[in-house]
Amino acid sequence: MQLSVAVALLLLEIIESVEGLLQLTGFSCSRHPSHLVTGHFYNSGPYACFLAVAFPLTLWMAFRQNNKLQTWVGTGMAVVAAVLIPATMSRTALVACAAGACVSFAGPLKEMVGRLSSGWRAVLVVAFIAGGIGIYSLKKDSADGRVLMWRVATQAALGAPVDGVGWDKVAGTYGEAQENYFASGGASATDMLVADAPEYVFNEYLQVAIAFGIPAALGMIAIIIGGIVVAMRAGAHGYAGGATAVAVVMMASYPLQFPLFVVAIGLMLAGCYLSCRSRAVNVIATAVIVGSCTFFLTHNRTVDVRTGFSVGHSLHKMKEYRKSNANLLPLLAHSSDPMLLNIIGKNYQALGMPDSAEYYLNKSVNRCPNRLYPHYLLMRLHADTSSFNREAMMREAEIVATKQEKIPSPAVEEMRAEARSILEERPSYMLKSNSR
Repeated sequence: MQLSVAVALLLLEIIESVEGLLQLTGFSCSRHPSHLVTGHFYNSGPYACFLAVAFPLTLWMAFRQNNKLQTWVGTGMAVVAAVLIPATMSRTALVACAAGACVSFAGPLKEMVGRLSSGWRAVLVVAFIAGGIGIYSLKKDSADGRVLMWRVATQAALGAPVDGVGWDKVAGTYGEAQENYFASGGASATDMLVADAPEYVFNEYLQVAIAFGIPAALGMIAIIIGGIVVAMRAGAHGYAGGATAVAVVMMASYPLQFPLFVVAIGLMLAGCYLSCRSRAVNVIATAVIVGSCTFFLTHNRTVDVRTGFSVGHSLHKMKEYRKSNANLLPLLAHSSDPMLLNIIGKNYQALGMPDSAEYYLNKSVNRCPNRLYPHYLLMRLHADTSSFNREAMMREAEIVATKQEKIPSPAVEEMRAEARSILEERPSYMLKSNSR
């Protein structure tokens, strides 16, 4: 049974490795225009993590198995992964590979380190710390953004700790939690700079906790840790290393968004438990893993927010403001995107409901405080003759004129020019239509 699991897992990895090599050499196109290598995924990050999950197992097969076929297969796949993963620049995949390889070769590594002098051990510690700093510095803003997401997601999970909110409402729940975090006034300048509107929280333990409750997340963690312990005790160090890589990937990426990845994780954990000599453990653990994967794959429904937003935005442009909000308001439960709030606010302004417009635009400001557009919309709202508020208008104009945007653009410069005209108290802004 364990052999069948290994063959199935390796076949999946071989298929993805071949596709990645074809993309790297130009014989096939990636699934994303901004990424050179994606395999059958739409992003290079999850693809690299998919390869990283099997890397410790294939490395262990290459060096610790006596079977020539396994040695050759393991060597070939380990080499391919060592070529493809660095090409993706995925830090999570690199860390997963390193952590999994250390567990796979824990015995030899412990013996090797034991033979080193204290000086060389100190060098290893310094090198380890330097490597961690280097990985962090590689994409510092991205790393800071993930830490912010994890803090906010923890608060979101505590909002429905027992049964969760459902997989399709994770993003919306996260968006509300991020609003509350920034509205509290305790956020740092770094937090405000790196805040974004993610579709998922880049930590599947927290994602599952928000969706299905904290007990479900703890159960998932227990299954992974149990698999590592069982495999280590049974001498199946390759599977233990693979499960360790799974644990790392689950902590900093979003593998559960892909059914293929869910299957691969299930196979790796099944391989861990099937290494145990106890038939009871084999049967019970396999049943739990299969049941968990089946449950998840049948309860991971999502809502097509992009299409819904497109319809709502089109209705807004057609001046069907009530119909637009009727389409957009239900999407707030399923998305963290502040553009939903912006269009809803503009609809309410056009309907002559300035209080509602201000409410939703302020929510947008708190959701992503580094965005300029909601401040611009608030400036125009307070400049409107039907809801004129000079003090609020000047405050928002000052923000628009001076706030730094992440990505400069002609649209930003137009907004700044309009804000400067207001600060200079030129009355022309009162005559402009609210067309943006």
